Amino acid sequence: MEKTTKICRADQLALKFLRAATQIQGALDADLAPFDLSMQQLKVLSILADCEGRRSNVGHIKSQMNDPNSNVSRLLNKLMDKHLIEKKRDVDDQRVVHIQLTGAGLSALKKGKSVMDQHFAKFDQLSPAQAKTLEEVLALLR
Repeated sequence: MEKTTKICRADQLALKFLRAATQIQGALDADLAPFDLSMQQLKVLSILADCEGRRSNVGHIKSQMNDPNSNVSRLLNKLMDKHLIEKKRDVDDQRVVHIQLTGAGLSALKKGKSVMDQHFAKFDQLSPAQAKTLEEVLALLR
């Protein structure tokens, strides 16, 4: 006799949620690929753009990342290799390293943000009631 596994409603909903998140992430990654950017790299550029003087330090960047598992040092090195950021030692305290957004980094951020805006425009298609329901459901899942 074949054994069947019954998936409960909560499991089905969770799997649908994860599948949707994976599809959205995959579509964003694919559309960012021509710009040689990942979502995490774009997040770092965005954090720097929001800082005074478009510069910050590693600790601040790490604290602003949504993903606690992100390897900020690796991300910064990749962005530096692409000339999108610069690392500069503080004049007064050589132990302090400032991360500075370059002009090329700002340009890459604008292109990447344009891609994200196109994807996020899908949420504008939700009715106000649907948007409110989605917000409430997401708040429950935190």
